[in-house]
Amino acid sequence: MKSTLHITNGDAAVNAMKEAGITGDFLPWRDALHIGPVPSDQTPPVLDQIRINFMVESGWGSRISITKKFSDRKVVMDQLVDYQKIYLWFEHDLYDQLQLLQVLHWIELVPNAIDRVNLIVTDLYLGSASDDELHDLFRFSEPLTDPHMQTAQQYWLAFTSSQPHWLTSVEPSELFPFMSDAFNRLCLEYPSVCNGLNFVQTAVLQLLSKPMNGASLFACYQTTEEAPFLGDMIFWQFVETMCNSKNPLVYILNDEEDIAMDKKIFSRTSLGSEVLNHQKHLLSNGWQDCWIGGVQLIKRCIWCYDTEENQFKLWEGQ
Repeated sequence: MKSTLHITNGDAAVNAMKEAGITGDFLPWRDALHIGPVPSDQTPPVLDQIRINFMVESGWGSRISITKKFSDRKVVMDQLVDYQKIYLWFEHDLYDQLQLLQVLHWIELVPNAIDRVNLIVTDLYLGSASDDELHDLFRFSEPLTDPHMQTAQQYWLAFTSSQPHWLTSVEPSELFPFMSDAFNRLCLEYPSVCNGLNFVQTAVLQLLSKPMNGASLFACYQTTEEAPFLGDMIFWQFVETMCNSKNPLVYILNDEEDIAMDKKIFSRTSLGSEVLNHQKHLLSNGWQDCWIGGVQLIKRCIWCYDTEENQFKLWEGQ
């Protein structure tokens, strides 16, 4: 029987643990579940294929490389019962909390796996933690229990539901102290009822009250998040969409192909200013279909989030 498996968010955390001298096998989860389809009632292999297709279509890598990462992950997950002890290392932010739910959903399907699992859930960013900080986290590990699994299942069902209302109806739990904040942040991925902007779009437009280079824009955006979770690659895809849509909210002052995104100079368009100031509604200018968890937002069914009432409402404008 193998000794120890460490499952965590991504490669940076794995590298930090290895450099700290933590021993065992390592599995980075490597999926930004807050973006793209995560529909309910799918077996892990079927959901993996859905995520692979989405990643390839989003330009996150070749089909061969992405498929291999998911295949390698499945091999390890199919061997969970071969390990004496399994540690789940996850941070407090949205990216990690959704990954934790998926890992627990998978573990639930593996007979006799729960008893060997320990949780290490922290507000410390693992990839940048010191060796001593990582070793010290073992003090706070807690055994995975049936109540953990029952609560995680409720959260997972809410996240993968085709109706967004479940995101605001799941009760907070001391067993997962960061999940409630993560779900609150997930709600902000939806367009606002006020102007159709989500949180990232709003932050970008607010920061572009005057032109700003890409490096400064990303760094300043990070400060707007209570628990930063968005990597630069996905952030730049969001910004590019704001620039390249039929009715752009942002434009690039030095838009040349050989200039990297962090070197480009961004400014907001007149439409961007009008939408930000609630003079126009973004959804009146068109919509690009997308998924958030189990919810597909299409032109005839666009759910918007009302932050004041903590409710989701269908867009009824024209």
